[in-house]
Order: sequence, then C-alpha cells, then structure tokens
Amino acid sequence: MSFKRSYNLISWVFYDFANSPYSTIMTTLIFPIFFMESIVSTKWAMLIWAILYGGSEIFAAIFSPLMGALSDILRRRKIFLIAFSLLSIFGTLLTATLQKGDILKAFFFFFLAQIGFSLSLVFYNSLLEQISELEKREWVSGFGWGMGYLGGMTFMALMIFFSSFESQKFIKLNFLYTALWYLIFSFPIFFFFEKRISLKVDKVLFRDAYKEVIKTIKKLKDHKNLFLFILASFFLNDGVNSAILFGGIYLRKIYNFDLKNLYLFFIAFNLIAAVGAFLIGFLADKIGSKKTLNIITFLWIISIIFLPFLENLYYLLSVASLIGILIGGTQSVLRGFLSTLAPSSSQGEWFGFYSLVGKAASLFGPLLFGATYGISENLKLSALSLIPLFLLGYFFLVYVQECKYK
Repeated sequence: MSFKRSYNLISWVFYDFANSPYSTIMTTLIFPIFFMESIVSTKWAMLIWAILYGGSEIFAAIFSPLMGALSDILRRRKIFLIAFSLLSIFGTLLTATLQKGDILKAFFFFFLAQIGFSLSLVFYNSLLEQISELEKREWVSGFGWGMGYLGGMTFMALMIFFSSFESQKFIKLNFLYTALWYLIFSFPIFFFFEKRISLKVDKVLFRDAYKEVIKTIKKLKDHKNLFLFILASFFLNDGVNSAILFGGIYLRKIYNFDLKNLYLFFIAFNLIAAVGAFLIGFLADKIGSKKTLNIITFLWIISIIFLPFLENLYYLLSVASLIGILIGGTQSVLRGFLSTLAPSSSQGEWFGFYSLVGKAASLFGPLLFGATYGISENLKLSALSLIPLFLLGYFFLVYVQECKYK
C-alpha cells in the first residue's frame, strides 16, 4: 500500500470514529429515550419515533442517488461529505436546546441532524474504493466499523467519568458533546484526505446528475446481481436498523436499566461489536462475503427467537454480545460486498442507490416494530416481528453471485 493511500485510510477510518457517538446517542440510546419519555409520552410514542426517524431517512433517500451520481460527475465527494457532516453537527447542537413538550422543534432539529448524517455516509462509503485495493475492501470496511464502535465506546466512557448522571443537564450535555466530538474527529478527513482532481462545476453537470440517476435505474435490468444484492440488503438493513433504533428503550422498559447502566451496557456492547467487525471482516476475506452474510443472517434469527425469553441478566448479556458482533458484521460486510460487486467507475452511483434502499428500509422495519407495540403494548412481541425481515434478506441473498470488478 502506498504512503498516500495509507494516509487516506487513516483519515477515512477516523470519520467512523467521529460519527459513531452520533449513532449511539441520537438514534439508539439517549435521544430516543428523551423523545419517548419527555417529548411524546403515549403508548404510540414508539410509532411516532419510528415515523420521525424513518421519515428523515426517506427524505434523505430521495436525494441519495442524485447526490451519489452528482459526486461521480463532479469528482467532489469530499466537499459533499463535509457539507452534510456540518449539517448533522448543527442539527445535533440544536437538540441541546429542547425542552419538555417541544414536539415540532424536536422533529425539525432531529430531521436536520439525521439527513446530514445519512447523506454524509453516501460520500464516505463511496471513498472506500480510493483507499483500498480490491481484495482488501472487506477488511478495510470492517476496520472502519471497528473504529466506529471504538469511538462510541470511548465517548461513553468519558461521559461516565466526567459527567453526573443525576444532573438534570446530563441529557442535554450528551447532545452538545456528541456534536463537538463529531466535529473534532472529522478534522482528519476534512483537512488531510487527498481527494481526486475535481471537474469544473456548471449548470450542465447538475442536469447530467439527474440523467445519471435515470440511467442507473435503467441499469438495474442489466445488473441482475446488483439488483438482488440491493433487495437482500434492504431487508437485512431493515432488521439491523430496527434493532439499533429500539435497543436502548427495550433494555429500559424490559430490564429497568437506568441511564448509567445503559451507558455501561453499551460500552461493553460497543467493545464486542468493534471486535466483531474486525473478525468478521477477516472471515469475509477468507470465505467470501456471501457465505459470511449467510452465517450472520442465521445467527440473527436465532438471537431474536431467544431474546424475548431471557429473564436472567447473564443470558441477556450473552445474546446481546452476539447481537453486538452481528450488528457490526452485517453492516461492515454489506458495505464491503457492494464495493466488490459494483464497477469502480460508478461506485458513488451504486452506493447512492444502496443508501436509497437502506433509508427506505429505515421506515418499514421501525414502523412494524412501533405498530406492533402500539397494538399489543408488548415489547417482546415487537422484537419477534423482526424475524421475517431477516428471512426475506436471506431469500434474496441466495441468488447473489460473488464477482469482483476491476
């Protein structure tokens, strides 16, 4: 690996380190609990939270293919990455000003933060082919996910040591420090990542970006393998996103975890997930992404079946540890797998569509989970509702053929 590529690799993985606390605090741990307990406190709060999260993802999804194609045309992936990252950081800062009952403000501030975060990942993921040789992309993708979990774990450990859980400002400080962490550790990719030469921007190129999106849609009939992969990833990401989205509230309601115990649990969870992302990245390199995903999907189904029946805390920790490994592994291998299936000349284009279906998935699964709880008021039954998503993901994955574009 050349010095330049190694330099870019370090800058690239630090972005996973930078944005991981956002995922943990804003979509899993603190903001969902704050939203469902202080902003909206009804039995339909989970469904409303699913609509807010899923709606912001759908909105971002509408622009993901356009943004991905546009970045390929303009060769300005880094500029787009910086712009949407700053939007997410700004939205996160605004959530620190929320008061009890600020429903409209909560919707708008989170909407900004999540759109910025989601669209930044389109460009971040598409940079993978610039920093890694083809045969190492699964491992590099796993390395990025591992660094992300390390970032989340480090952030929470520092919050435990330097913050008071009894303070009324604790929740607001989480949002403030998350934004600062995101900004500071994004500096390597903002300032030191060496981008490719960009083309001049003009109105014609923006029109061409729309043409590129239409062309990509037409390509689906000629890229059956990529189409099947995207369908499989839709359902797998749907299940994973739902598990992430409701993980914190599940532990709080079923096992009565307070905020301190949630933090300690998620520190351990992130450590296990980081190790899992590294190890599963190696496994994918050895036996192939498809076989690895088949194993992961089977373990997801088994874990969800057992989860509602775990009364003992030690059994819970065992299954949760496995789920931590599976979360990091699923997303890591899917990202690396796509980078080998898509032509290198149109990585941004295909990652845009991958992001599109991932964001569409962010609505369906959470709505299923939230509606199940609203009707039954049974969180354990809501967890079981995720099993069909993984079954459908496996069904489409069976027909995906492994092949690597040069």
